Amino acid sequence: MNVEYFDLLRRSVDKTVKITFTDGEVQIVSLISVSEEECDIVYDLISSNRTEVHGDRKAQAFLARFEEIVVVEPDSENPK
Repeated sequence: MNVEYFDLLRRSVDKTVKITFTDGEVQIVSLISVSEEECDIVYDLISSNRTEVHGDRKAQAFLARFEEIVVVEPDSENPK
C-alpha cells in the first residue's frame, strides 16, 4: 500500500471509504481504526461485491492487513 492510501486511511477514521483488495474484492467500509504499528485496519463492512463470501455479516468488525489493500478511495456514495 502506498503512502497516499495510508494517509487517506488515517484521515478517514470514523468515515466511509471504498477499498479494493488484492483478491479483487471491493468493499465499502466504515473505518474504525488504522494501526501503523500492526500494519492493519479495523472496519465495519457496509457492502461488498462478494456477497457470497460475506452473506449477512454486514456491520461486523473486520481486520485487513496493509499488504491486502490495493486501492483506497473516499466513498462518495456513502459519506459519513
